[in-house]
Amino acid sequence: MEKAIICNKKRCKEVFHIHENRAPGGINDYGYIVVKCKVCGSLTKVRMANPSGMGYFDNFDIIASWEDGGHNQYEDIPEGETALVSGKEPSEGVTIPFKPNPFCPLWQNGKVNLEITANNSFKKVCDSINEQLYGLRNVFLKSMSGFDDIERCIVEQEYEVGGVVYNAKWAKVLKNENTMNSDLFHLIDHSYNDKQIDGVYSRNEMMSYLYRCLMRWKLVASQVIVITPFIGFDFLFSKEEDKQELLCLWDLLNSMLDIKKTTFITRVSTYGSLKKYQKQIDVPADVLKKWNLMSNLQSMIDNPKTRVKTKAQFHAKFYAGIFNDHVELLSGSFNVQTGEILEQMHLRNITRDLFKENYLDRLVEGFEYDDSFNPRTMFIDITKEGKVSSKFVVLND
Repeated sequence: MEKAIICNKKRCKEVFHIHENRAPGGINDYGYIVVKCKVCGSLTKVRMANPSGMGYFDNFDIIASWEDGGHNQYEDIPEGETALVSGKEPSEGVTIPFKPNPFCPLWQNGKVNLEITANNSFKKVCDSINEQLYGLRNVFLKSMSGFDDIERCIVEQEYEVGGVVYNAKWAKVLKNENTMNSDLFHLIDHSYNDKQIDGVYSRNEMMSYLYRCLMRWKLVASQVIVITPFIGFDFLFSKEEDKQELLCLWDLLNSMLDIKKTTFITRVSTYGSLKKYQKQIDVPADVLKKWNLMSNLQSMIDNPKTRVKTKAQFHAKFYAGIFNDHVELLSGSFNVQTGEILEQMHLRNITRDLFKENYLDRLVEGFEYDDSFNPRTMFIDITKEGKVSSKFVVLND
């Protein structure tokens, strides 16, 4: 259970996020902790289950704790206003584990499911990847110049199956020392990819395709475009599970998008549905805004300064990853929805000039390409014999 606490100082806008440890079965001791704001220095008392010791966080420190019935020099400090954040996405979005897709995979070579072969081969070299990343973590913790600003890791792996040598490329974001391991890499490219995505698929299958494309673009594209009139379902007779799914789909999009490089457009009424269902079954949007708990995606749409302006009403739906010399365009009839209803979809590589002129200029006011995405990257190369090498470069894929 996560709690958010507002700093006691009236003019300080800091919000502290603290995980409350509650043992299953209701056997819990209650008491208080005292947090010290790193911005203004004020102290705030917080009621917690199983309060514990000292702790150091980004914008606050825990400096004291005691259980009910105990005494502490800080017990007369006023208690801070709190809100529960249970079930909400963290502000940076949740990283989703990669799982091979057994049906209609994006990467296919005849009858060979390259997602499965690549994933099985990746597991065999995790120890070698960890060894390289642990080395980075050690110098990162020492704040050594040239190693303290690495934001991304790309693994290029060569492996052999049935006498055929394949090349798989994996990537992940590196945020801190806890992310410097072989967990949560995503397959972003593969050789011998003979699968043509153009065709008719169920909405569930299309969600799988969209997930793979958005994760690839999040990790290696310079910009991402999402144009979708509808997210989930919103009917007068909507069931409780429909409302839950609508919220889950918004959260899923938030986790798959780097908002800093994303242009996102949906209908006003679609965003209204999100706020309506949040009010009914989750934390209301106005409360989320007050507590600075909105997802990155929702915050962008809610803010007039960051909300993308459209020139007209639209029913177009397409998704695109923009690279230095081309655009990967996923387009068709598919909105962000689930189910077995069939949709048609096409995946194309087109020029940036064509994409801007034919797709964006009639929809979006003042869109310009931004090629500033150029993170410091650690590359790990693994040959089919298992030889491992690494290098650090600034390179826009």
